[in-house]
Amino acid sequence: MQHLTVDHKTTYRYAKAVKFGEHRLMFRPRDSHDLRLLDARLTINPTAEVRWLHDVFGNSVAVASFAEPAQELYMQSVIVIERYPMVEPEFAIETFARTLPFSYPASEVPDLGRTIERHYSDPERAVTEWARRFLTVGGMTDTEDFLIAVTGAIQTEFAYEERHEPGVQSPVETLSRGAGTCRDYALIMMEAVRSVGLATRFVSGYLYDPTIDGTQTEVHGAGSTHA
Repeated sequence: MQHLTVDHKTTYRYAKAVKFGEHRLMFRPRDSHDLRLLDARLTINPTAEVRWLHDVFGNSVAVASFAEPAQELYMQSVIVIERYPMVEPEFAIETFARTLPFSYPASEVPDLGRTIERHYSDPERAVTEWARRFLTVGGMTDTEDFLIAVTGAIQTEFAYEERHEPGVQSPVETLSRGAGTCRDYALIMMEAVRSVGLATRFVSGYLYDPTIDGTQTEVHGAGSTHA
C-alpha cells in the first residue's frame, strides 16, 4: 500500500485582463479496487463559482464559472490517495478475448459501439495496414502479444516532440511524420487497435516514478501528466 500526494498547479498569464469562459476540470480520480481517494482540494484564483457533476463515464467534473476578468488564472489541485499496486503487472483478459479476431458479447455491444468505431479518416488504410503488421498471417493472434507489439512499435518508431497547441494530430499524420506528443501516440494506438475490432477510449493520468521516494538519485519526468 502506498500513500501518494499529487500537487497539480496550472497558471495562465496574459498581457492584459481577459474574460474567462466556463472551465471543466477533471482532477479528481475515481475510487477503485487499487486506489482510494483520501482527500481532494481545489484552489482557483480569481474566485470562481464551482459546481460538480458526473459525465457519461462516471467521472467527477468540476465546472468553474468566472464573473470578473483577470490577467492571471491559477488553479491548484491537491489529492491524497491510497494505492494498492500490483507486485507484478497483470493483464487479465477475458477468455473470449485472448486471441484475435474475437467478438464481444452481444450484451456489451450497445455500450461499446462508439469505442469500437474508427473516429478518424484513413482513406489509404495506412493506419490499418500498419496495425496488421502485428497480426499472425493466416491464423489466430494472441491479444496480449498484439497490444505489446503495437506499444513497442510506437516507442521505437516514433520521435517525441513537444507541442503546446491544443488538440491532436490525426493518426495518419502521426504515422506519416513519424513524430508526435504522448496524446498523439495514444490516439494512433486507439485507432490502430480499433482497426482489428478492439474497443478503446482515451484516458490520462500521472506518471509515478519511484525515484521520488529516494530510492534512486536521478528523477526523469516524475509527476508528469500523460495520455
